[in-house]
Parts: sequence; structure tokens; C-alpha cells
Amino acid sequence: MAIQDELQYGSEADFTTKYVMPLLRRRGYAVVAYYHGSDEFGKDVVFGEIDKLGHVRYCAAQIKAVSSIGLSAVAELIQDCEQAFANPFKHPQTGAEEKISAFYAINSGTFSSQARTHFYSQLRHRYGANVRMLQGEDLLAIDRATTAESLSVLSARVSGLIAEVNYNNWILRNATLDIEKQGVQDKKQSGIVIVRVKRDVTAACLGSPQPSSDDLTTALMDYHRSLAIVDSVVHFKWRGEPAWKSVSQNLVKMRDAVASKGFTLIQAANEYLKRLDTLRI
Repeated sequence: MAIQDELQYGSEADFTTKYVMPLLRRRGYAVVAYYHGSDEFGKDVVFGEIDKLGHVRYCAAQIKAVSSIGLSAVAELIQDCEQAFANPFKHPQTGAEEKISAFYAINSGTFSSQARTHFYSQLRHRYGANVRMLQGEDLLAIDRATTAESLSVLSARVSGLIAEVNYNNWILRNATLDIEKQGVQDKKQSGIVIVRVKRDVTAACLGSPQPSSDDLTTALMDYHRSLAIVDSVVHFKWRGEPAWKSVSQNLVKMRDAVASKGFTLIQAANEYLKRLDTLRI
């Protein structure tokens, strides 16, 4: 079976660095070492993660880019696996010798059924479920699932951003009405209105920018600055009729500025959500 178009690269090295390693990172792994085709006891790539109990777990991958691996060729992968488990690797940052906990045989094409049977028969009795084979269709399934998960997180974040903009508009509108009510209807000569806008989601989005979203990032920054101005005031105080009118006018200006920036942000956010929808499988 031919290698699928999404996995067609000019060389094994390109397939490793341009597809496999980015996919590992998207799945939350840290790529610890890449041996640039100079095999280090069966390990092309070493990657790691921190497990749920806080321990570092290292894995190794031997990566091929051929249309099919059959029974005769799988013997090399079995040997790679045994060497990878038997020989520790030197961590490039710490210099410490570490051992792997799992081994992955990866091919952009396929493994024959005989190759898979023989691979697992030779290794599972020693290493259990810590040996795996991933072929092209497995990689694409992982890739698509990762994309779907990322899109769900991004969609939720952008939807939360829109909700925050609408909430702030409501807060500022009510604050303006409150000042006008106290100054005009209740004839109060002094007063105070406390305004607390929310910018949690805005700050979170700026701290973790959305991919390929320059318009959204610019709108986020403008909106965040307008909120910071309101937040720096917090208390709107006045004494006497001219003062409450001045406070009311200033708050209206702030409200309108925030609403304008918020409108631009919502437009950018909705456009970004549309782009995300086109990426869904």
C-alpha cells in the first residue's frame, strides 16, 4: 500500500523532523533527543512526559518512511527495540544516563500482519504493553484527534472571550445609568459608583496567543488596554452637580471606548471561529 499523501516527505529525516516530532509535541511530549539518523542503540528520537504521579517517563521511537514493512524487515525493528531498552541514553541537558520506559516502531507506510504478529510475539513477553507499532493510518488518526482537541479548546476560549466582552458592556452600561440615576433622579450631591470589569479571559488569551490570528491578537491588545484604563479608576466619585456630570461624561467616554474595542474584538473572534470550523474533520 502506498504512503498516504499527508505523510509523503522527501526523506526519512524530513518525515521525522517535519511530521513525527511536531506531532509528539502537539500531544504534550517534550522531544529530548534526535539522533539525526545516526542511530543510538535503536533510538532515532527520545521523547518524554511527566506522568500523573509526577515522574518523568522517557520513550524511544525508531522511525521508518517506507511503503510497507514485512516479516523479514521487522527483524531489524525487533533488534532496535531490544537495544533501546538495554542501553541507556545520555540526557543532552543534564548529562545523566536515563533508560526508556516504552518503545515505538513508527512507519509512514504500513506493517504487514505477519510483521506485526512477529514483532509483538518476540517482545510482548518481556516488555508488555510498552512496545507499540504505529503505521501511517494510526499517525493520521492521532493527528486528526489532536487537531479536534485543540480546536475544541480554542473554540471554548474564544467563546469565553465573547462572553467577557458582553459582560463588561453590561457592567459599564449599568454603571453609567447608576450615576445618572443618583445625580438626576435622586438629586444626590455626592456619591460613588464602583466599576469592576473582567479581563481574565482577555489576559489568558494574550498569554497564550491563538495560532494564525494576527487580527484577533491586535484586537485583544487594544481591548485589554481599554479595560486597563477603566480598571485603574475603579471608583467614580463626585460631589455637587457639576462633578457628577463630569464623572458621568467621563464614564460614558470610557464605556463607549470599551464597547467600540469590544465590538472589533467580537468581530475578530467570530472570524477566527469561522476559520476554526473549516479545519474540523
